[in-house]
Amino acid sequence: MKIRLITGRTFQPGDNAFAPRVAIVNQTLARSLFGNTDAIGRQIIITRGQQHPARTIVGIVADTKQVSLAQKPSPQMYEPFLQEPDESMTILVRSVAGNPLALAEEVRSRIWAVDKELSTGDPVTMENMIGDSVGRRRITMLMIGAFGLVAMLLAAIGVYGVISFGVAQRTREIGIRMALGANPGHVLREVVGQSAGYIGLGLLFGVACAVGLTRFLTAMLFDVSAVDPVTYLAAGALLVGAALAASYVPALRASKVDPIIAMRQE
Repeated sequence: MKIRLITGRTFQPGDNAFAPRVAIVNQTLARSLFGNTDAIGRQIIITRGQQHPARTIVGIVADTKQVSLAQKPSPQMYEPFLQEPDESMTILVRSVAGNPLALAEEVRSRIWAVDKELSTGDPVTMENMIGDSVGRRRITMLMIGAFGLVAMLLAAIGVYGVISFGVAQRTREIGIRMALGANPGHVLREVVGQSAGYIGLGLLFGVACAVGLTRFLTAMLFDVSAVDPVTYLAAGALLVGAALAASYVPALRASKVDPIIAMRQE
């Protein structure tokens, strides 16, 4: 299962029914019972209807989420099957094959070689189990992402339209400046620079609002930061590109128009 061993040891073949009872606990259980003191070598007694013999803690492992990725780690204890047998069990098989389910029949044959009366359930991959546990959240996030993409495209179109209209309204001004001897390149850089300044202020305000609102999404994310630099850079680049294109194209067009025609424009 690749559960990380923090301290102590894992189970050994000698931890059988005739050996002293041992247990491995997770960090949450060790912390709740023993605080900051070392739990290795301490004994723990479990009561399941009746008091069982004390077990010696031989290892501490990292916390895991047994039920749901949204659930906080709970106290967990692991014990050798030979020291605490059960009528049913779940067998986990790690495979290097492309399709783990291809080993299902082989695993069944090995089980029936021990006892033909044993029944086996339908096999399932760990990927499918995790996928089923986050299925509803995945659908919700896909919908939020789709709406967010549509909103971003609408915002880019809106930014382009507003800035393009504003620059086009300055055609008369640009014509007058050109008639007075202004350099076309200088006028073009000035118009684009002003638009870039506006979009820069808008991005600062938008990023601040976005960072503040992402706290509402953290409960739906697992092992992923809600503040993703790539997402912010991509959204910012799209809006900046739309704004620069909206200012550059009409300004370039106006700078090439005959000043007399530009001054006559209403």
